[in-house]
Amino acid sequence: MATLSGMSLLSWLARQSETQQQTHRRPVSRIELDLGIGEVRLVAGQAGQVGVERRMTWSGPKPVLEERWSGETFRVEATCDQDSLIAACWVGYRLTVPPGVTVDARTSEGDITLRDLTGVLRLATATGTITGTGLRTADVGAGTRMGDIVLRFVRAPGSLRTNSEAGDIDLEVPESDGYALDIRGGVGEQNIGVRATADAANIISVRNTAGGVRVAYLGS
Repeated sequence: MATLSGMSLLSWLARQSETQQQTHRRPVSRIELDLGIGEVRLVAGQAGQVGVERRMTWSGPKPVLEERWSGETFRVEATCDQDSLIAACWVGYRLTVPPGVTVDARTSEGDITLRDLTGVLRLATATGTITGTGLRTADVGAGTRMGDIVLRFVRAPGSLRTNSEAGDIDLEVPESDGYALDIRGGVGEQNIGVRATADAANIISVRNTAGGVRVAYLGS
């Protein structure tokens, strides 16, 4: 009986993985993601469709995924069983995002990675790094409790607001008529290499409690 129980436990704890892909072809104006433990990858896609790739790894209870549409809003939620001390759980989402779509992505533990997006972005992770390249969006808000924020813009953002309690913030933006800068750092080195213009239309706001701050022109 003890052997059977041991085998059952080993079977329950055996690591499993699963990958799924799906394409939604319909109008979309907003995407919302709320993940527990896992990562989010967002890349530019075609108009009128959202490509979804789900990756799961677990031992013990399988992750619970919920995806639903509400009008033109696509919502994704993923949760893991946090009550088990010996089981493991991880979820990864990769989405192709149409031009101009607003994205609100949040994770409790995991990285958020973006490439070539153009819509409004609201990004938050408790523990993880936020990384964006080739960004053409005019409005970005990004925050971490523990993790770096690294963003590269190929078009000047109108409003860029970042906050990290413990982590470096590294921003590169194109040269423009100037940026209104609001930089408030705590413990950490500051390297500000863009021209500050108090009445500029483009605003960069940085809040950092413990970590370095770098704001520079793209490619410098």
